[in-house]
Amino acid sequence: MVVGVNRFVEEHEPTPEILHIPAQAEQEQVERLRHMKQNCNSNAVEACLTKLKDAARTEKAPLMEPIIEAVEANGTIGEISNALRDVWGEYRGK
Repeated sequence: MVVGVNRFVEEHEPTPEILHIPAQAEQEQVERLRHMKQNCNSNAVEACLTKLKDAARTEKAPLMEPIIEAVEANGTIGEISNALRDVWGEYRGK
């Protein structure tokens, strides 16, 4: 017996509700991000991202500390993700 495969199987899976973000909320977030990036120390962010890349190149170096430092320097999730992509690349399915 395998639950969900041959026992206790639902006939119809519920369709998840799609979250719609209002255009005004999106614009407000873009403005907050623009303001944050204009007022942050870009040299500090770049230094933190470089430290993160160096740690990612090292096989057993912990990554949490350089990630937190990058966030505290106002690095964005996109910038942090791109730094890791620069080192590791991006997974492509077969």
